[in-house]
Formats: sequence, C-alpha cells, structure tokens
Amino acid sequence: MIKRQLILISLSLVFLSNQLGPAENNRYFEISKNLEIFAALYKELNHSYVDELDPSSLMRTAIDAMVESMDPYTVFFSESEIERYQLEKEGKYEGIGAKIVEIDGYLTITQPYRDYAADDAGLKAGDQLIGIGGMSIEAIGLNKAKLMLRGASGTGLRLKVRRPGTGEEIEVELFREQISLPNVPHKELVAPGLGYVNLSTFTQQAGSNVKQAIERLMQDNDGDLDGLILDLRQNGGGLLSEAVNLTNLFIPKGEVVVSTRSKVEERDQLFRTRSAVSYENLPIIVLVDDRSASASEIVSGALQDYDRAVIMGQRTFGKGLVQNVKKLNYNNQVKITTSRYYIPSGRSIQSAKYIDGEAINIIDSASQGNRYKTKAGRVVYGGGGVLPDVQMDPFQDEEVLAALEKQHAIFKFVTEYIAEGVTVEDPRSYEFKDYGLFLDYVESDAVQLEFAAEKEIRELKEVAKKYGYWEEIEKEISKAQSRIIDAKRKALSDHEELISNMIAEEVVSRFEYLEGRLIRKLQYDPEIKAAVDLLNDPEQYKRVLSPN
Repeated sequence: MIKRQLILISLSLVFLSNQLGPAENNRYFEISKNLEIFAALYKELNHSYVDELDPSSLMRTAIDAMVESMDPYTVFFSESEIERYQLEKEGKYEGIGAKIVEIDGYLTITQPYRDYAADDAGLKAGDQLIGIGGMSIEAIGLNKAKLMLRGASGTGLRLKVRRPGTGEEIEVELFREQISLPNVPHKELVAPGLGYVNLSTFTQQAGSNVKQAIERLMQDNDGDLDGLILDLRQNGGGLLSEAVNLTNLFIPKGEVVVSTRSKVEERDQLFRTRSAVSYENLPIIVLVDDRSASASEIVSGALQDYDRAVIMGQRTFGKGLVQNVKKLNYNNQVKITTSRYYIPSGRSIQSAKYIDGEAINIIDSASQGNRYKTKAGRVVYGGGGVLPDVQMDPFQDEEVLAALEKQHAIFKFVTEYIAEGVTVEDPRSYEFKDYGLFLDYVESDAVQLEFAAEKEIRELKEVAKKYGYWEEIEKEISKAQSRIIDAKRKALSDHEELISNMIAEEVVSRFEYLEGRLIRKLQYDPEIKAAVDLLNDPEQYKRVLSPN
C-alpha cells in the first residue's frame, strides 16, 4: 500500500514537472528522489533490523521529526488524535465530561464539568482513576487509559476510582457523551454599570456568545453599560473568523481587522468587518497576559490599532502564524503553518521566527523598524506580541507559586481539606482561614516543594558523590540548603494573602465548578480592580488612548 502511494505521488510529480519551469522542475525532482530514498530506507529497516519493528510506530517517528523541524504549530494528527483538534477548533469532544491530569502517577480528575456524565455519576475533583472495564490502570497503562475514556457518544464505561482523603474506592458506570465546553464561562457586573465577560477560547460562535453576554449584562443594568472588561487572559486563540466577528462588535463595517501573507501571493487574504458595529462607543478594557495568543492577539491588537480599547496586563505571547488543516489518507490530518498575519497598523505580532525548528526571538521594541502608529497616532511596536497600553506586573509569577503549581500542592491539599466536611455557602464571600494547616501540609512528606536552586543543588550533590568530592563541599552545600529552606518559608509567609485566595478559589470550584472558580477569583484579582478604577475615570481613560 505504501509503495503504491509513493508511485502515485511520483507520477503526479512527473506530470507537474512537465507543466513547470526549470526551477520548479528541479524542486519536484528533489521531492521525488527523496521519496524513493525514504521508501527504500523504510523497507530495509523493517526487513533487516535486528529487533522486530512496529511499522506504524516507525513511520510516526519519521512524521513527527519532519513536522517538529518546522515550528510548534505544524502538527500531524493521527486518526486517534482527531478529537484533540476538534476540541481546539470547536470546544467539543466525546468522553466522560471531566478535565483529567496525571498527578503523582495517577490519572486524576481535576474538574468535572457540571451536568455531564462524570458529574452525574458522582465523580469529584481529586478522584484517582485506578480501573477501567474491570482492568487496573497499572495493567492498561496511562496512555491507553486516556484513549479509553474517549469514545463514541452513548457507549458505556465502567470506572473504578480512589477518593484521596477518605481512601474509599468507588465503582461507577456511565455513558460517554458529546461534551461541549462553553467559550464564555462567566459574565457579571463587577461594579455599578461595568460589565465583565470572560472568553476562554475562540471556538465556534465566540463572537455571538460574547454579544449575548453583553446584552444580558445590559439587561441586568437597566438596558445599558458604562464600560466593559473583556478578559482574554489565558486565551490561546482559535478560529480566525471568530476573532474577526468579535472585533466587529466594536469596529464599524468595512474596516480591516487582519491580513495574512504567505509565500504564494495569490493566497494572501484581507479580513474586514462585515456587519454593522454593535457597540461603537462603549468604553472597553481588554485584559491580556503572556498566554493570550493568536486570535486573542488579533482582537487586542486590532482594537489597540484603532484606539478602540485600552489593553491592560502583560505582553501577549506573540503567535502571528496562521495554520490550515489538510485532510490526509485514512482519516489522518495535518495542521500546517501557511502564512503570517498582520494587524491593521501593518505590524506582525510574531515573537520568533523558526529555522529548522529552532525559535529565534525577534522581540525588539526599541527598533525603529518595529515602530508603527495607531489610527490616532500613538506609537505601537511589532514583532513581539501586543504590548499593553497599561502594563501591570503579573501577580502569580513568583518562584514559590510556580513550585506549588508544579507539585499540584494547592489541589492536593484542598482534596484532603474538603474531606473534612468543609462547605461553601457563597462563592463570593468564602474565605480560607486555615493557612497554618496548609503550611503544615506543604512541609510534610506529601509535597516535595522544590525551588529551582534546590534542584540544581540536588543534581550537584549527585555529581559530587559520583566523582568523589562530596566531602569537600558538603558543609557549604548544607548551608545553602538551609538558606533556601528559610527563603521558601519566608516566601510562603509573604504570599499568605494571595495563596489563601488561590486555595479559596480551588475550594469553591469543588462546589460551584468552573464558574464558581472564576467568580471567586474576581474577588481578589488586582487587574480587575485596576480596570474598574480606569473605567470609572473617563478622563484618564481618554488620556491613555490619546497620542503623547
């Protein structure tokens, strides 16, 4: 079968070569020649290698190496991985309806989705998957177990879970179903006259769903709003068409939102707003961070270029590459980077270029070549994400917080804490007041909280022992370890308020799901407070959007 496909490809290339000039002729000859070399090598390895080989696995290794040499966004999807692409594009997949993460060697439910199969069966955040269909996960293997959780809607599944905190083992039967995750997980009035909308991803209907959320907030505020906070933090992007649709809510019909340019000029495209503007004069603040990417950057960058919104937060990720999905034989697909996009001022927000898979950073805001101007004449910069109009220090980038996240310390603590009978009456007012218990937990054997410096010292210790000079440096290393432990305790103490709020957020999510988590987070979010303050000061808002 593979040989037949290669022959067909070669014949196609021969036909094309007859229609093209010398340069293209040479290019297609090189492709044909290398396909023959690859087929011969593939056949010889399968025939002669000393150990038995899996042809599919060998081919997948070759495919992965090929796409990885390009950029991180060119990806091959096998038939079994198509659901991952569907989740990226549509926010839909077929499964049990829960976010599952590998923690301490177990597939662990970290968030059941409200009213889906896992939730209806009584599964909770913290439950560890130990069996599927009467077989242990240890026997099945984690990767295969993950695949078994997905499947056709309506098909049954028998699961066995262990509930940490109680040690109870529970068996449940449920049916896989179509899971559709909301792209607007939360909206509310955060202050009199000021609306807040969280958009988590640019899946289908993102623009219309944001509009529905704004309309509902207007109804809740006597038919009008004085300002809007659009939260695109942690939003990794999605459909380009939805970025255009969302921008169109705030920009008049016929304006350029984004253009794409590829190596084939005929494929270049220009995307304009197509409908009448819905909220032409509504003051807007768009929140972004270093994980706001792609479609999020199109929206925030276009609104910045038209001086239509104040962008607040941290420099965005810088993904200015466009991908298209091509179908391949046997229900495989490949997502290929085909062009770069440019926002209305003409700037690219791509932070790096890729040569043989290596990212070369091209951020240089000081470069005159990267200076552009907005419609009102404000200076903005290209080549490195979208730089906010109001820059704020990230409030969760301290090393201690990164270490807590890496060890899932807050998640695991809350799982045990909840088992003691904690309840939540109101997600907005709930406070966590047992910080001492958390400190005891973090310093217990249950959590191996490690700073980067500790990891380096541990590795140095191993090398020193291996090569016989440990005794010479043992005292100095012990002193350094003690200083790091003291620094860790101080960091945990200094961040008590923030970490307590993060714990409260996790506790609330166990009762009120994802929406409850977002509601609780709004109560302590400094960027929300700064956005509210700016919207409540119209003169300062205008000054931010005016040229210096």
